[in-house]
Amino acid sequence: SLCSFLTLIKKVNYAISSIKNKILYEDERKNCVFVGYDKENKPRYAGLRGTNTNSPFKGEVAGSQKKFSFNIQGSSNKIYVFESPIEVMSYLTLNKNTEGIENHHMLSLAGVSDVALERYLKDNPSIKEINLCLNNDETGVKATSGIKDKYKDKYLINVEYPMLEDWNEELTELNKHSITETKAMAFVEIEVQKNLYKEWLGLGDIIDKILRYFSKFLF
Repeated sequence: SLCSFLTLIKKVNYAISSIKNKILYEDERKNCVFVGYDKENKPRYAGLRGTNTNSPFKGEVAGSQKKFSFNIQGSSNKIYVFESPIEVMSYLTLNKNTEGIENHHMLSLAGVSDVALERYLKDNPSIKEINLCLNNDETGVKATSGIKDKYKDKYLINVEYPMLEDWNEELTELNKHSITETKAMAFVEIEVQKNLYKEWLGLGDIIDKILRYFSKFLF
């Protein structure tokens, strides 16, 4: 299912809230559908992502307008820009403990073209800062450079790349290490308990020998 795909496989925590906000749903073919709205709150874009990991599928519903790509409206003067909706959700999950992160605008470009960013900035003139969080690969780095040059005269521009190729890969790897670390800690705790038990048994043997020795003189 959609929630299983996003939470168990992609490790993101924002699936349920996105469903409630009607920017994400599952179609009859079990695809994730990421919806983008215009400023009148009319759906104008729908990106598709297959949930079958053995046969990955990405696409768009016919008639979708990329300039209205998937986004999460914010209230601050900052916007964070990504290549895809799953990258948006992965970044939010990675930074869930960052104070105020939920107040910022989040935008998927549905690729690396800036048509969605240009439209979003026009509709939200209060935005003063653009945070470019595209993928850490040749395409993402090249697009970041182009977008930065285009908007640097009007906006404060920050660039943040994931440590791995994209934000979801970073999130997935972090979860793997977290699970491994948890298992390792559990193993250490069991070994400590086993050693303490052995020490307790050893001490019990010593006490028993002492009691048996003094019992010769008491009885």
